[in-house]
Amino acid sequence: MSDFPFDLELLWEATDNGLIFFQDEFSSFMSRKKGLKGFSLRDDDATGSCYVSKSKKTKLWLFTDFGANNITPDQKGINAIDYVMKRDNCDFSMACKTLFSQYGLAVSEFQKVEPKTEFSAKVTKEKDYWNVSYYPEIQSEKHLKSIFPFYTNALLRDYNFRQIKTYENVGVKKDGATLYQRKITATNDFPIYGYEEESFVKLYQPKAPKGDKYILKHSFVGEKPERYIFGWDRIFDKVDYNVIESLHKELKEEKDKKQREYLKEKLQELQLDCIVIATGGTDGINIASLGYDVIWFNSETEVIATEEYLKLSKIAKVIYYVADLDETGVKQAVKMGLEFITIKILWLPDWLLQDRKKDFKDWICKFRNEKIEKVTAIFKKMLSQALNFQFWDYPSVGRVSLNPKKLLHFLKHKNIRLYKMPYKTSDTGKEDEGYFIKLEKNLISKVYSSDIKRTCLEWLDDNYHSINIYNMVLKSPFFNQNSLKALPFFEYKRNNCGQDFQYYFFNNKAVKVTADEIATKDFSTRLPVTLWEDDRVDHYFEKRNPYFEITTDKLQRKRIKVLDKSSNYFKVLINTSRIFWQKDCDETGLDKNNFTINSKALTDDENYLQEVHLLNKMYCVGYLLHQYKMASKSWMVLGVDFASGTSVKGSYGGTGKSFLQKSLFRSLNSLSIGGKTLEKDNFPMDGVTPKTRFVLFDDLAAYQPMEFFYNLITDNFVANQKGGVKYNIPFDDSAKIGATTNFAPDMTPSTKRRLLVYYNSDYYHEATDDNGYPFSRKISDDFNGKDILTKEYSTEEWNSEFNFQLQCLQFYLSQTEKVEAPIDTLVSKSKMMKIGDSYIKFFNELFSEPTSLNDWVERTPVVAMAKEDLGNKFISAQRFTDNLKLYCEANKDNGWSLEMKKKKNTAGNSVIHFFVSTDGKKVEHTTEEENTNTEDTPKQENEKLEPETDLLF
Repeated sequence: MSDFPFDLELLWEATDNGLIFFQDEFSSFMSRKKGLKGFSLRDDDATGSCYVSKSKKTKLWLFTDFGANNITPDQKGINAIDYVMKRDNCDFSMACKTLFSQYGLAVSEFQKVEPKTEFSAKVTKEKDYWNVSYYPEIQSEKHLKSIFPFYTNALLRDYNFRQIKTYENVGVKKDGATLYQRKITATNDFPIYGYEEESFVKLYQPKAPKGDKYILKHSFVGEKPERYIFGWDRIFDKVDYNVIESLHKELKEEKDKKQREYLKEKLQELQLDCIVIATGGTDGINIASLGYDVIWFNSETEVIATEEYLKLSKIAKVIYYVADLDETGVKQAVKMGLEFITIKILWLPDWLLQDRKKDFKDWICKFRNEKIEKVTAIFKKMLSQALNFQFWDYPSVGRVSLNPKKLLHFLKHKNIRLYKMPYKTSDTGKEDEGYFIKLEKNLISKVYSSDIKRTCLEWLDDNYHSINIYNMVLKSPFFNQNSLKALPFFEYKRNNCGQDFQYYFFNNKAVKVTADEIATKDFSTRLPVTLWEDDRVDHYFEKRNPYFEITTDKLQRKRIKVLDKSSNYFKVLINTSRIFWQKDCDETGLDKNNFTINSKALTDDENYLQEVHLLNKMYCVGYLLHQYKMASKSWMVLGVDFASGTSVKGSYGGTGKSFLQKSLFRSLNSLSIGGKTLEKDNFPMDGVTPKTRFVLFDDLAAYQPMEFFYNLITDNFVANQKGGVKYNIPFDDSAKIGATTNFAPDMTPSTKRRLLVYYNSDYYHEATDDNGYPFSRKISDDFNGKDILTKEYSTEEWNSEFNFQLQCLQFYLSQTEKVEAPIDTLVSKSKMMKIGDSYIKFFNELFSEPTSLNDWVERTPVVAMAKEDLGNKFISAQRFTDNLKLYCEANKDNGWSLEMKKKKNTAGNSVIHFFVSTDGKKVEHTTEEENTNTEDTPKQENEKLEPETDLLF
């Protein structure tokens, strides 16, 4: 199998596991309503026995014809390859060859589905010689019916469409001098058609491989015209243009009203009812098959010229244009419609796009099994709904007036919509009236009714329309809120992020970040992303080389190598990760290793630990910048201090914990909420909307219940607003959240799994009488007193910051495991918070005596001492025991452990003793043990281990 030339994974990926192939193959047979289920391929199948469904086992789409045995015997579904094998009576390799060529997948030259090509070694014809031979009639009727379901031979002759047997020509090679002679012969697998004109033939090869450089779907033999309109001569042969033009001149000069009416009637008798402009030949002939006069240009990008338009408008009562629904088609239709405002544009139904289709040929093929009379009637109704961009009317009596429907059509194609904020409810029961938005260059911006009126007025001015029309628009009451709310709705679907990518928009370009690269993209409707203008980063981005490199050492540990320190943000993250920074200071406390994560003064393990803290911070940055929500990666980013303060209530503070998260506010639509007043505030989430991407709860209060955040982290985000509005934002669309605190939260398992913690070293700090620092140091001190990441920053400085942030995002996307800093410190702090300062002071003094450690100590006397020292803080003997356990657990990293049991005291009584070991070893039990129960007083049911309220400082 290793020599098999086809990578089937490519085929299944390109065709959505075969679905796209079956939709292409049967698009002309599938009805609009039934779709994949219940269509007919055979004339004797009146009920629709054909189905396309997905296999649960292989995940491939399968075709089954329950009414025939020749395609799917035993009523077993077959995949796209098996179908082609049976359809074309070929082997597996040939079927693969056909499909790979059809979908433009990488194959070698000999594997392509192509016509028979003969090159002559000797050129026997003159330069520019060409010749085309035709079949006398259509040979592949079934194939042609899949393209033109209602064609007739007379119609094809009318538009000079023929099936080609061979074509040959003499051309010039790329060197500009050497001639070549070739002959191309069609085959059963590769039919060729053409539009025959006097000096050229335009070839149509529907089975040409996508993207092939030499076998083209459309090409010419003969003298390729610079500009040619197919069907043009045909429509002018149907009218007497000279007579019509003469009547137009008479009408223009005639003043008498009755005579003018007579001339108009006479003119209408000579004019065609309508002319339809198509975007190509397949659309053109299909429209013509419904009984209409059609023209089309050589290329989809060509539009009608002014002179051509004037001629058509003389011979036809109405001109229609049937637009394609893809990007190019819509763009061309709007461009032409705004230039020639009387041409009516027919927009095909949106359901075509849902089926990955776009043009009239796709539309008409959906009605292949209907009678032509029905299809013609449907198309006639569609034409009656076609609109032009002239949004005013000239009534026979009275002044020019606004046409509301046409104006809404005009505004729609100026990309103005009505937007209603999703997930919004109101206690007052008042409906969300929404607001107007404009889509431009992949950005969505809010506009007002005055902006919409100005759009119309500016367009009228730019195109030199009558001042009467301008004044009519200026005075029109249409541009009020209620009338404009008839604009089409815009439903925003966040598409700038996915599980493995994230887009950011800057002023000059879009940036797509994946695990493999940071790629810049030009704004275009081809870019599959739309973003709110509020989310655009106000900066002109230029990509820079990587600022760091991630490696793996011999112990399989992640290590970081700093390559570039252009980013001041990066520098601060380095310093706040240096938990051993004091080892790099001289005797005065001056740092000798600023902005450097590694040091010769540290051991390898100490350097590694600092790198872990830095990588963890970068991972936190990347996590917050990745706006995609995943249940398996849903955390609150929590910034805490690494060093402990003089009180368990907190740390020294001033370490810059908020800096990491607040520095992302310019990149993210963010909201900062004060953490100390959450429980007292009736509307703590005021300001959070579905547009909010990041919420920071800054400086949480001591003993803030972490359960408050659980739903915000892993479930819907409910945001009550002042004024009665509430947003119930689903998890997938909700903001990520972060927090900072000077305290240690209660680290229950439920809390721990919801946190992504980063620690700030005390490199930045404030000196006080209690903490012993020789001087204070804040972030600006490291930058000559300048605040960084501010509006005063230069473009180049900001560019460095954004490059580093996006590189952190790339690092995050590249990681399969959560990059955490050691959390033991926070767990120990959490235990100390539960104990409280008063008890800690008592235990510190108790265990400063060597006799209290590494030996059995009777508990009752110690409890009595605690009761005397602590006073009303004592509460109970059980509380004392619980705190003792927590104190020893908090010192577990120092080798502490606790055991308790009943032992005989000096009086011979069996009472509780405790043994605090400082070497991590357990005490061996002896036969003197009487009872392992440590409870000497019953615990009250309602007694909880509550923290102290008057902590020491």
